[in-house]
Amino acid sequence: MIDSEAKTLDDDTKRLLREVANVAGKLGGGEVREMPPYYRDILAIYDRCKSMFGAVWLLADRGFGQEGVGLGRSLFTESLMLAELAEADERRRAQLVTGWTLAALDDFIGVLHEAESRGDDATAALSALTSARKRLEASAQRENVSTKRWRPTEKALARKHNMDGYLDFRVAHHFVHGTTLAGSQRYTERDDVFYIGGPAARGGWSVPAALFAAQSLLYACRATSSILELNEPAEVGELLERLDAVAESMRT
Repeated sequence: MIDSEAKTLDDDTKRLLREVANVAGKLGGGEVREMPPYYRDILAIYDRCKSMFGAVWLLADRGFGQEGVGLGRSLFTESLMLAELAEADERRRAQLVTGWTLAALDDFIGVLHEAESRGDDATAALSALTSARKRLEASAQRENVSTKRWRPTEKALARKHNMDGYLDFRVAHHFVHGTTLAGSQRYTERDDVFYIGGPAARGGWSVPAALFAAQSLLYACRATSSILELNEPAEVGELLERLDAVAESMRT
């Protein structure tokens, strides 16, 4: 992850982020199209990417760059998912979305079983989710779609799709889970005295968080363009190059 001493976003970075948001927001043009039902889940992933980008931008511009780094981790994961879906044919797309949904249902059902083990009454919710899982599995069998669960692996997908950002994703893991590395960014040592929080917290994460999120959103935009069989916006490649140039200038 790039280091910087800036606590908030400078005007040049904000202009660049605005361009990224404009490109990503115009994708599709809002027209009504007939699509397979599972496309709703694919497009929902892209919409989450746009929303998370906005949240990272807001946090970074308010000086909460460290918090933005953690949120950008999810954005990177979902951009990888879209890249995998973009490469797949229609049959495999249906399988991936089905497997992803079933994996989520399995996890939620597990959460509810744990709630019951702690004394909560989760009968109604468990019944609803279990029924939903059975319906989805039955529908997949009728359509001859695999029900193999899909749990995306970021390292493999980043390598497969030649997408930068995996090391940033690894760093972001520390902020999501609150390791000592993340904690060390909350204090400063001067003359053997530790100052914790407030202005003593390390503020060099706002720009890196914003760049990481912007890059991921552009990857998501590129993948979604392919899924929808649209021409990739001409600005995507140029913006990725500009983001990379800004990041490189901060490393030197």
